Amino acid sequence: GKRLNSSFQNRSNPEYLSDLGNTIANFARQIPDGVLVFFPSYSVMEICHEHWQKSGIAARIEKHKTIVVEAKLSSEMGACVERYEELVQRGQGAMFFAVCRGKASEGIDFADRRARAVVITGLPYPPLKEPRVVLKRKYLDAIRPEQAQMLRAGDKVLTGNDWYQQQAYRAVNQAIGRVIRHRNDYGAVILCDDRFGSSAARDALSLWLRPRIHVCAGFGDASKELVRFFKANLSKPELNPPLARGPAASKSSFSTISSSSSGVGSAARGSGAGGAGAYLDRAIAAAGQSRVGVKTEITDLTRAPQAGGGSDLASLLGRPQTVIEYERPGSATPSGTPAKTPSKPLSTRWTAPVLDASEVRKRRLEQDAKEATMRKRLQSEMELDRKRKHLQSAFERSEKTREASEFMAFCKAALGSDAYNRFKQLLRQIKGISKDAGTANVIREATSLFMTARALFQGARDDSRETLLVEFVHYLPPGLRKIYRDTIMENATKP
Repeated sequence: GKRLNSSFQNRSNPEYLSDLGNTIANFARQIPDGVLVFFPSYSVMEICHEHWQKSGIAARIEKHKTIVVEAKLSSEMGACVERYEELVQRGQGAMFFAVCRGKASEGIDFADRRARAVVITGLPYPPLKEPRVVLKRKYLDAIRPEQAQMLRAGDKVLTGNDWYQQQAYRAVNQAIGRVIRHRNDYGAVILCDDRFGSSAARDALSLWLRPRIHVCAGFGDASKELVRFFKANLSKPELNPPLARGPAASKSSFSTISSSSSGVGSAARGSGAGGAGAYLDRAIAAAGQSRVGVKTEITDLTRAPQAGGGSDLASLLGRPQTVIEYERPGSATPSGTPAKTPSKPLSTRWTAPVLDASEVRKRRLEQDAKEATMRKRLQSEMELDRKRKHLQSAFERSEKTREASEFMAFCKAALGSDAYNRFKQLLRQIKGISKDAGTANVIREATSLFMTARALFQGARDDSRETLLVEFVHYLPPGLRKIYRDTIMENATKP
C-alpha cells in the first residue's frame, strides 16, 4: 500500500483521505473503549470528516465507535467531552476527533478507558504566513550571528526553521501525553505519517517514547501488535477499573484537572497498506509524588492563557475553580485523629474565580495592543521587503538610454541648482578615486561618495528619485558599478 503523508500538498488528495480513513476504521474495530484522533488543524479535520461521511468510511467507524467532533467554541466544548465520556462509560466505545493545540490536547484528563489509544494523523505545523510565525522566524534568523558568538563550542543556534519544526513536535508531544495519566493506565500511541520515520523526527518526540518506537512494515504488522498488546493488558484487573454506573458515570473531567504521573511505556510507528501503526509495548507509569499541603489550587486562573491552548479568559471565568484540601504530615484530621497518609484529600469544594471583569478587560487590552504592534511591525517589514525587491528589479531591467550630456541635463532639472552643483563636485571626487590605493580603501572611499550621491538623489523630485538611483550606475567606471549597486541595495530601506 501507499505511505500516509499529511503534508500540505497531499492532505486534500482523495486517495490519501480514503487510506487514512480506512486505517482509522480498522483501528476503531481493534481498540477498546475510547480513542483520541488528533488532526493538524481544524480545516484538515473538517476535510477528512466530510470525505469520510460521503465515502461511507464514517459509517464503518460508527459501527464500532460513535464519532464525537471537537467544538471550535469554548462554550460548547464541555458538552462534547461529557458526551464522549458518557459513551465510553456506557461501554459503547467512542472516537473523539480533535486538533493538536486545540482544547482537547491540553488540560483535559482522558484517563483509563477514556483514551486507550491516541492517533496522530500528521505534523501540526503553525500557519506559515501567520504574522506571529513570520516575525518569530525572521527574528531568530536575524539574531543568529549574534547568538552564535555567545554560545559555547558544540552548542547549536536556534534558527527560524528549527523553531518552526519545534512547534510542530511540541504540539505532537502534548497530544501524545493524553494517553497515560497515572501508574495503572495504559494505551497505544499511533503515528500515522511517514515523516515520523526519520531519525530527526524520533529525536523530537518525548524522551520516554523514543527508545520504545517500533516501525511496522505495514498495517498488518501494526494490527497484530495492537491485538497482542490489548489482549495482554485487558486480562489484568488492576489496569481495567469497572465501568462507572449511576450519576458518577456522567461526571466529566472537563471541569476539573487531575494531577497525573509522568508516563513511561513503549510505542511504535509504521506506514503501509492503509496506514502506519504505533503501539505501546508496555503501559506503566512512574508514580508521581502526592500533593502535600493544606490547600492546593488545581486550576490556576491567574495565569494568562497559552497560545494554542484550549482556554481563553472568558472560558476560564465560566469554569469553576477546584480547591482540594489535603492532610498535613503529622497533623490531625477534622476528627482529631493523626493523619496517616499525606496525599489523601479531605474535601472538595468550589470557589469563585479570582479574576474579576476589570482584570479580564485589562488583559484583553494588553493582548490587543501586543497584536497591533506585531501587525504594524510585520506590515513595515513587508513594505521594506517590497521596496528592496522593486529596486533590485529596476537595476536588473535598467539599460543605458541617454548620452552622458542628456543624463546631466536630467539631473539638473530634477535636483535644482544647488544640489546639482554639489553633484558635479561629487563626480570629480569619484573620478579621482585612485585604483592603486588598494581594494579595501577603494571600496571604503567609493561607498562614502555613493552614500552622498544617494542622499542628493533622495532630495530630487518624487518622480525622478528612482530613475536617478538606477541610471547613474551606467555612467560610472566599470570597476565601481558593483560597489555602487551593493551600496544602494544595502541602504534601500533607509529614509
